This record gives sequence, C-alpha cells and structure tokens, in this order.
Amino acid sequence: MATVGVDCDVALFHAAVQGGEALGLIVEPRPRSGPAISLHFEAYPDTLGRLQAVQHIWFTVLLADDLRNPDGTPHAVSAAEMRAGLYACLNQHAEIGLVTRLGTFTGLRSSGHILIENVYPGFSTALVQLSSDGGSFQPIPYAVYADSLWVDEALYHGARTWDNSYWRS
Repeated sequence: MATVGVDCDVALFHAAVQGGEALGLIVEPRPRSGPAISLHFEAYPDTLGRLQAVQHIWFTVLLADDLRNPDGTPHAVSAAEMRAGLYACLNQHAEIGLVTRLGTFTGLRSSGHILIENVYPGFSTALVQLSSDGGSFQPIPYAVYADSLWVDEALYHGARTWDNSYWRS
C-alpha cells in the first residue's frame, strides 16, 4: 500500500485496477508551498430548483523516472507505470478513491474534463480532476476506510442496503 507523506503525496485507487492496490503519485510542487491539492465545492440547482452539492478535486502529478518521495527516498514506480495506472483508474469513470494527507475521498468520478497532460523532454505533468456526484463530504481517515469492509459474499447472499449490511471494522 502506498503511504501518503512517506512514498507518495497522493494515492489513487479503484477496485478494478491492480487488484484495488493504490497507486502512489508525486504531486508537482508549487513555489513556497510544496505539493498542493485543490478542493472546490459547488451547489447547482436541479430541474426542480433544489440545490445539489458537487465537489471537484484537482491535483497535478509528475510523471517521470527518478522522482523523490516525500521522505527523500527514490520513488519506486516508473513514469510509464504511473501513466498506465493513472489512465487505468481514470478510465473506470466511477467509484474512484483518492488518499490524501487529509484522508480518503471515495465514490469519485472522472467525467467531462478529466486530465490535461503536458509533455516535456524527460517528464510530463498531468493535471487531474475528479468529482463527487451529488455530494460534498469530508475525507475519512484511510485506516477507517480500509477496515470497513462488506461481509464476504460467500457468507451473505441478500441485497445490501444500509438497513441490512454488515461492516467489519
């Protein structure tokens, strides 16, 4: 598992990509402030005039070989592996997860404007945008997210709802 603040700045994951294993990415540093993630909250009226909350998350990652982790060690993932994993996650378009130092955002989607990649000699930057669908929420601690699992399907065969679901923590 990628560890934010140690071997990556953010980690992106989806259950259908790399067996759900998170891909650790290095965020492009900004002058005087370091790596940054932008959170944008909006409210849009639906067809009945009710406001629906939407959350957008932006961050720019570096895609290059020989990157350094936040702890100063060499980043273990190559530029090609980062690009492939990034595109694989974003192409799922729904139920994408993002681990940040604030916590874990789940249920994100990639639609509309998703990614802008700038290619330079020897490296690329990729500006990623993810959005929530009908909700703005605070991130949850990754340890809580990782320990909250649905009951094994081999043991439970009913329809899962909030009223009849079992969580393991």
